[in-house]
Amino acid sequence: MPNINVFEYPSMKLFKILRGGTQRAYASVDFSPDGTLLASVGANPDYMLTVWRWKKEVTMLRYKAFSQDVFNVSFSPENSGHLTTSGSGHIRFWTMARTFTGLKLQGELGRFGLTEISDIEGYVELPDGKVLSGSESGNMLLWEGGLIKVEITRKGNKTCHQGAIMQFVMDEGELITVGEDGNIRVWDFETIDQADTTDDSVKFELEPMRELRVGSTAVLQSMVKSLNPDTPTIWYAQDARGGIWKVDLAISLTSKEPEQLFFYHAGSVTSCDVSPVTHLLATTGVDGSVRVYDYAGKTSICNSRYNAGGTSLIWLPKSVDSQGSTFVAGFEDGVVRVLGLVKQSRRDAALHQADSSELVLRQVFKPHKERVTCMALDSHAKLMATAGADGTVFFFGVGEEFSPIGFISTPALASHMSWSPANFPRNTLLISFSDGQVLEVEAPDDSSHDSAKTYQISGLKTRQYKFKSVKSKIQREEEMKRKAEEKAKKLKEKEEERRKRKAQGIKEDEEDEEEDMIEVEEEKEQPLYYPEEPSPILQGFYSRTPDKFWLTLDGYDTGYLYQCSFQDEEASLDRDTLGEPNMAVLLESLDSIAVRCIGFSESEPHLVMGLGNGAVRLQTLADNAKDFGDLGPQWTINMHDNCYGQVNKVTLSYDRGFLISVGCDGNIFIYKCREEGVIEKALSMTRIPSAKKYVDSKKIDDIDDPNFYSIEDAKQKAEQDKRMKVAEEKKQRSRRKINSLRHQLKKLLRKNEELPEHLRLEIKEFELDPELKREQKEQMQQQIEVVKAELAQEAEKYQLSLDKLKYRFKDVIDCERIELRAFLSSSRVSTFRCVKLSEDFHLVKADLEERRQKAKSSPLSSREGSLVSSREGTSTQLKDVTTSTNTQTKPGVPHAGDQHGSKPKTPSVDGRLGSKPGTPNAGIRRGAKPGAAHDDERFAKGKPCGMDDSTYKAISKQEEKKKKKLERKAQWEALYGGKPDENFEDPEDVLAIKAAKENMGDYKLKTAEDYIVPDHLRTNTDKKRCQLLELRTMVHVQKSAFNKELLALRDKKQEVIQEVTALVGKLKALQSDLRSELVKPTPSVPHMTSAEVPEK
Repeated sequence: MPNINVFEYPSMKLFKILRGGTQRAYASVDFSPDGTLLASVGANPDYMLTVWRWKKEVTMLRYKAFSQDVFNVSFSPENSGHLTTSGSGHIRFWTMARTFTGLKLQGELGRFGLTEISDIEGYVELPDGKVLSGSESGNMLLWEGGLIKVEITRKGNKTCHQGAIMQFVMDEGELITVGEDGNIRVWDFETIDQADTTDDSVKFELEPMRELRVGSTAVLQSMVKSLNPDTPTIWYAQDARGGIWKVDLAISLTSKEPEQLFFYHAGSVTSCDVSPVTHLLATTGVDGSVRVYDYAGKTSICNSRYNAGGTSLIWLPKSVDSQGSTFVAGFEDGVVRVLGLVKQSRRDAALHQADSSELVLRQVFKPHKERVTCMALDSHAKLMATAGADGTVFFFGVGEEFSPIGFISTPALASHMSWSPANFPRNTLLISFSDGQVLEVEAPDDSSHDSAKTYQISGLKTRQYKFKSVKSKIQREEEMKRKAEEKAKKLKEKEEERRKRKAQGIKEDEEDEEEDMIEVEEEKEQPLYYPEEPSPILQGFYSRTPDKFWLTLDGYDTGYLYQCSFQDEEASLDRDTLGEPNMAVLLESLDSIAVRCIGFSESEPHLVMGLGNGAVRLQTLADNAKDFGDLGPQWTINMHDNCYGQVNKVTLSYDRGFLISVGCDGNIFIYKCREEGVIEKALSMTRIPSAKKYVDSKKIDDIDDPNFYSIEDAKQKAEQDKRMKVAEEKKQRSRRKINSLRHQLKKLLRKNEELPEHLRLEIKEFELDPELKREQKEQMQQQIEVVKAELAQEAEKYQLSLDKLKYRFKDVIDCERIELRAFLSSSRVSTFRCVKLSEDFHLVKADLEERRQKAKSSPLSSREGSLVSSREGTSTQLKDVTTSTNTQTKPGVPHAGDQHGSKPKTPSVDGRLGSKPGTPNAGIRRGAKPGAAHDDERFAKGKPCGMDDSTYKAISKQEEKKKKKLERKAQWEALYGGKPDENFEDPEDVLAIKAAKENMGDYKLKTAEDYIVPDHLRTNTDKKRCQLLELRTMVHVQKSAFNKELLALRDKKQEVIQEVTALVGKLKALQSDLRSELVKPTPSVPHMTSAEVPEK
């Protein structure tokens, strides 16, 4: 995990170390105004915001700032306990608040509202708590309470800057903004602080008070004020294109123009190399610049910029350029430039006082269609090879100029190339690829290759090697070795313990023996792991012995230096070990860190390694080491950025007194390797040639066009042009010969015409061979048939396309728009552009009609319709037939199932149904016992014997009363029995209502609770679809009828025009017989316009 180091100033002694604030890297840090706290925010992946009590090296508060990149964090200068963070698509306002659980960080995310979400680079906290920030669009956003109060723009809806606003500075009551567009603008702070809008728009227009343009192509990132009190208006600005500017913000007539003080690379430095004669360093980077430094004197000598980024660089040795002032640079567009370092003339030096030298272009060529990946110069400095991303390696002869020899195609993207040492018997090139392959190519001989037609070389001896990962096997062997050592140690301890037990007379336990057996059984080999994609080779170079080479790899196989050798697949006995390296040398503490590059010297007993984490390692070799695999102690220093500062190149100075490293972070570090000796400046040790030598020579035209032909493409283009020229010359000769023969034939024909008729020859007689003409016609016809056969598929395709277009746009039209004009007025009428009714329309209509007919003829629907009609005609609903049969029938109501109108059953006197007089049960009152009737009869005949009169009278009166009660009860029952049912309706009323419905209609209110929509008034999708289809049919019929009438009228107009034309013709014929003074002008004949007859 990275640390935050706090240093004393100006002694630069390490004062405090803050640990554990983030996982991988810090994005921004800021001290509080009183200096007691420090805020830090981490980069990917945790984005952790941490507030430190840095003097005690303890964490005070922690919270995740956001889920995406966070660029800045700062304390509010006026409001204690307030912070602000900004980053990708957000700005957040923080408060250190005290809660019942303690001090907490509470963050409020800024809400953009109607404003487009933007990345926020720069912002400033205002004294009243508001925050002013920039945006990607270039406008300023004024935040208050987590919302955008106003969006500040310039008048005319112009943006404040063309691009993002990178920094806000408050200086002496003025607000200064720094933009990516290279402008520095000063704004009225009070106007911005009080800015507000009255309408719905949040935009507020404001013009800057002053502005200054820095350079023509500058991309400003930030600026700081000069600490010198004598120059209060001087600021220093950082340019993303590689420079530091001195800026005077007084912006007056006496202020100086912005001055660029320093030049450097903007972005990754991809390659470098040192001069073979002096302390000069040449570098190139992705910004397209090539720069030369005096690293001993710590000064920049000169620089030059090109259209494409640089990828590789080689400084030529003294055997090629005795002055040591020439180097070769490769670029992203496949161009290779040969550059020379020369002194400027006195006049130029006066104009450019900062540099006393310049780079001149000595030669330029384009060997590759895509970027140059690497270059290599052989040990004799006679051949140079360049590799490109287009899968080719081009060879050049090295002399006063680079002469192309030829190229070979490669199986993959070349990542590094290395020539064999001078003491090797053969001069070969070792090419390493990004897919784990290695190819050895014999150096080509310029005299044995014919490049008249192509530069591609064939027949070179090659050897190929495919790396096979052994890291898993090595780790397994190490793990097995470790386990074996642990097991031996445990067995030794157990054996010692057993010996002690045996000496004490203790019997050995059987369970211990079983545990030993179980441990032996559990020991199994772990399966080997091989990466799915081969690890890319970063660098390959020859060993000190022939036929062997060393590789460094990225990905899974990092952490080792592998010695390999070319193997014969046919002669190899063990296919499983084919491709495995001979030796793997462990690099200490580099298990997951790639060795990006290695620099070494045959005379020096050490290797210099550039690592993927930005560190540089000096690896010494063991005493009397025969090869690079015998490693000794090492020294590592972390200089470049550990996240994105991987080292691209390391190299030693010509005298081995300095070590240089360049990285992706854009930094160049110089390390002093020796303390003894006096290091002189580069320009005092060598004579740089004057520019006059090259002024007089031929000027070299640079290659600026990215579509410029490569060497091979230019060769093929020249060959193609040459073939075309030869073919064209042959055609011209044939044409001239044919023209000559034609002239001769014409002369003969003229002479033949001049002869008397009896001496003339027929045309057929001029034909030397009629069969030849026939054969030519047959050949021509055959060629026509061949062309037709070749174009048959295309013709069929286009015919089908035409048919589809006609079917889609033409065949569906019943009548096009035809405009008919009147004869004598401007009136006009046109037809409807009518579309035919499709087959689908008729099918849908027929289907709906069929469903409608089925619905009408269905018995269920007729029954439901009768029920609905009966419900519509009455205020109450009649019960179904099944229901009426289960209920008691009332007097006067006919039975539902009685079709003959039979009379209903009448109740008896006592109210029961179905009883007739004279039946045994007739006259028996309801609820009486069977003997009660007999007692009544007995009392009705007279006084019984033995009963006195008083008793008889009392009983008689009592019986009379009971009889009257029974009679009244029977009458009430008869009365209630004749009461109609609640659902009973008078048949006469039913008939009257039915007659009213048939003759008058039902006028029931639709708002009534018992209202039921009649069946014929009910609607559904089918009915509406039918209505739409009917309407469409009616519209089509009306349009068609109108179009027919109009077309008939057009036909009549045409007939009229024909008749008028004929009459005018007759009139003209008559006038031709009259004298001229009697002739009067004929009337004009009307004509049909194109709009009236579009079919013509």
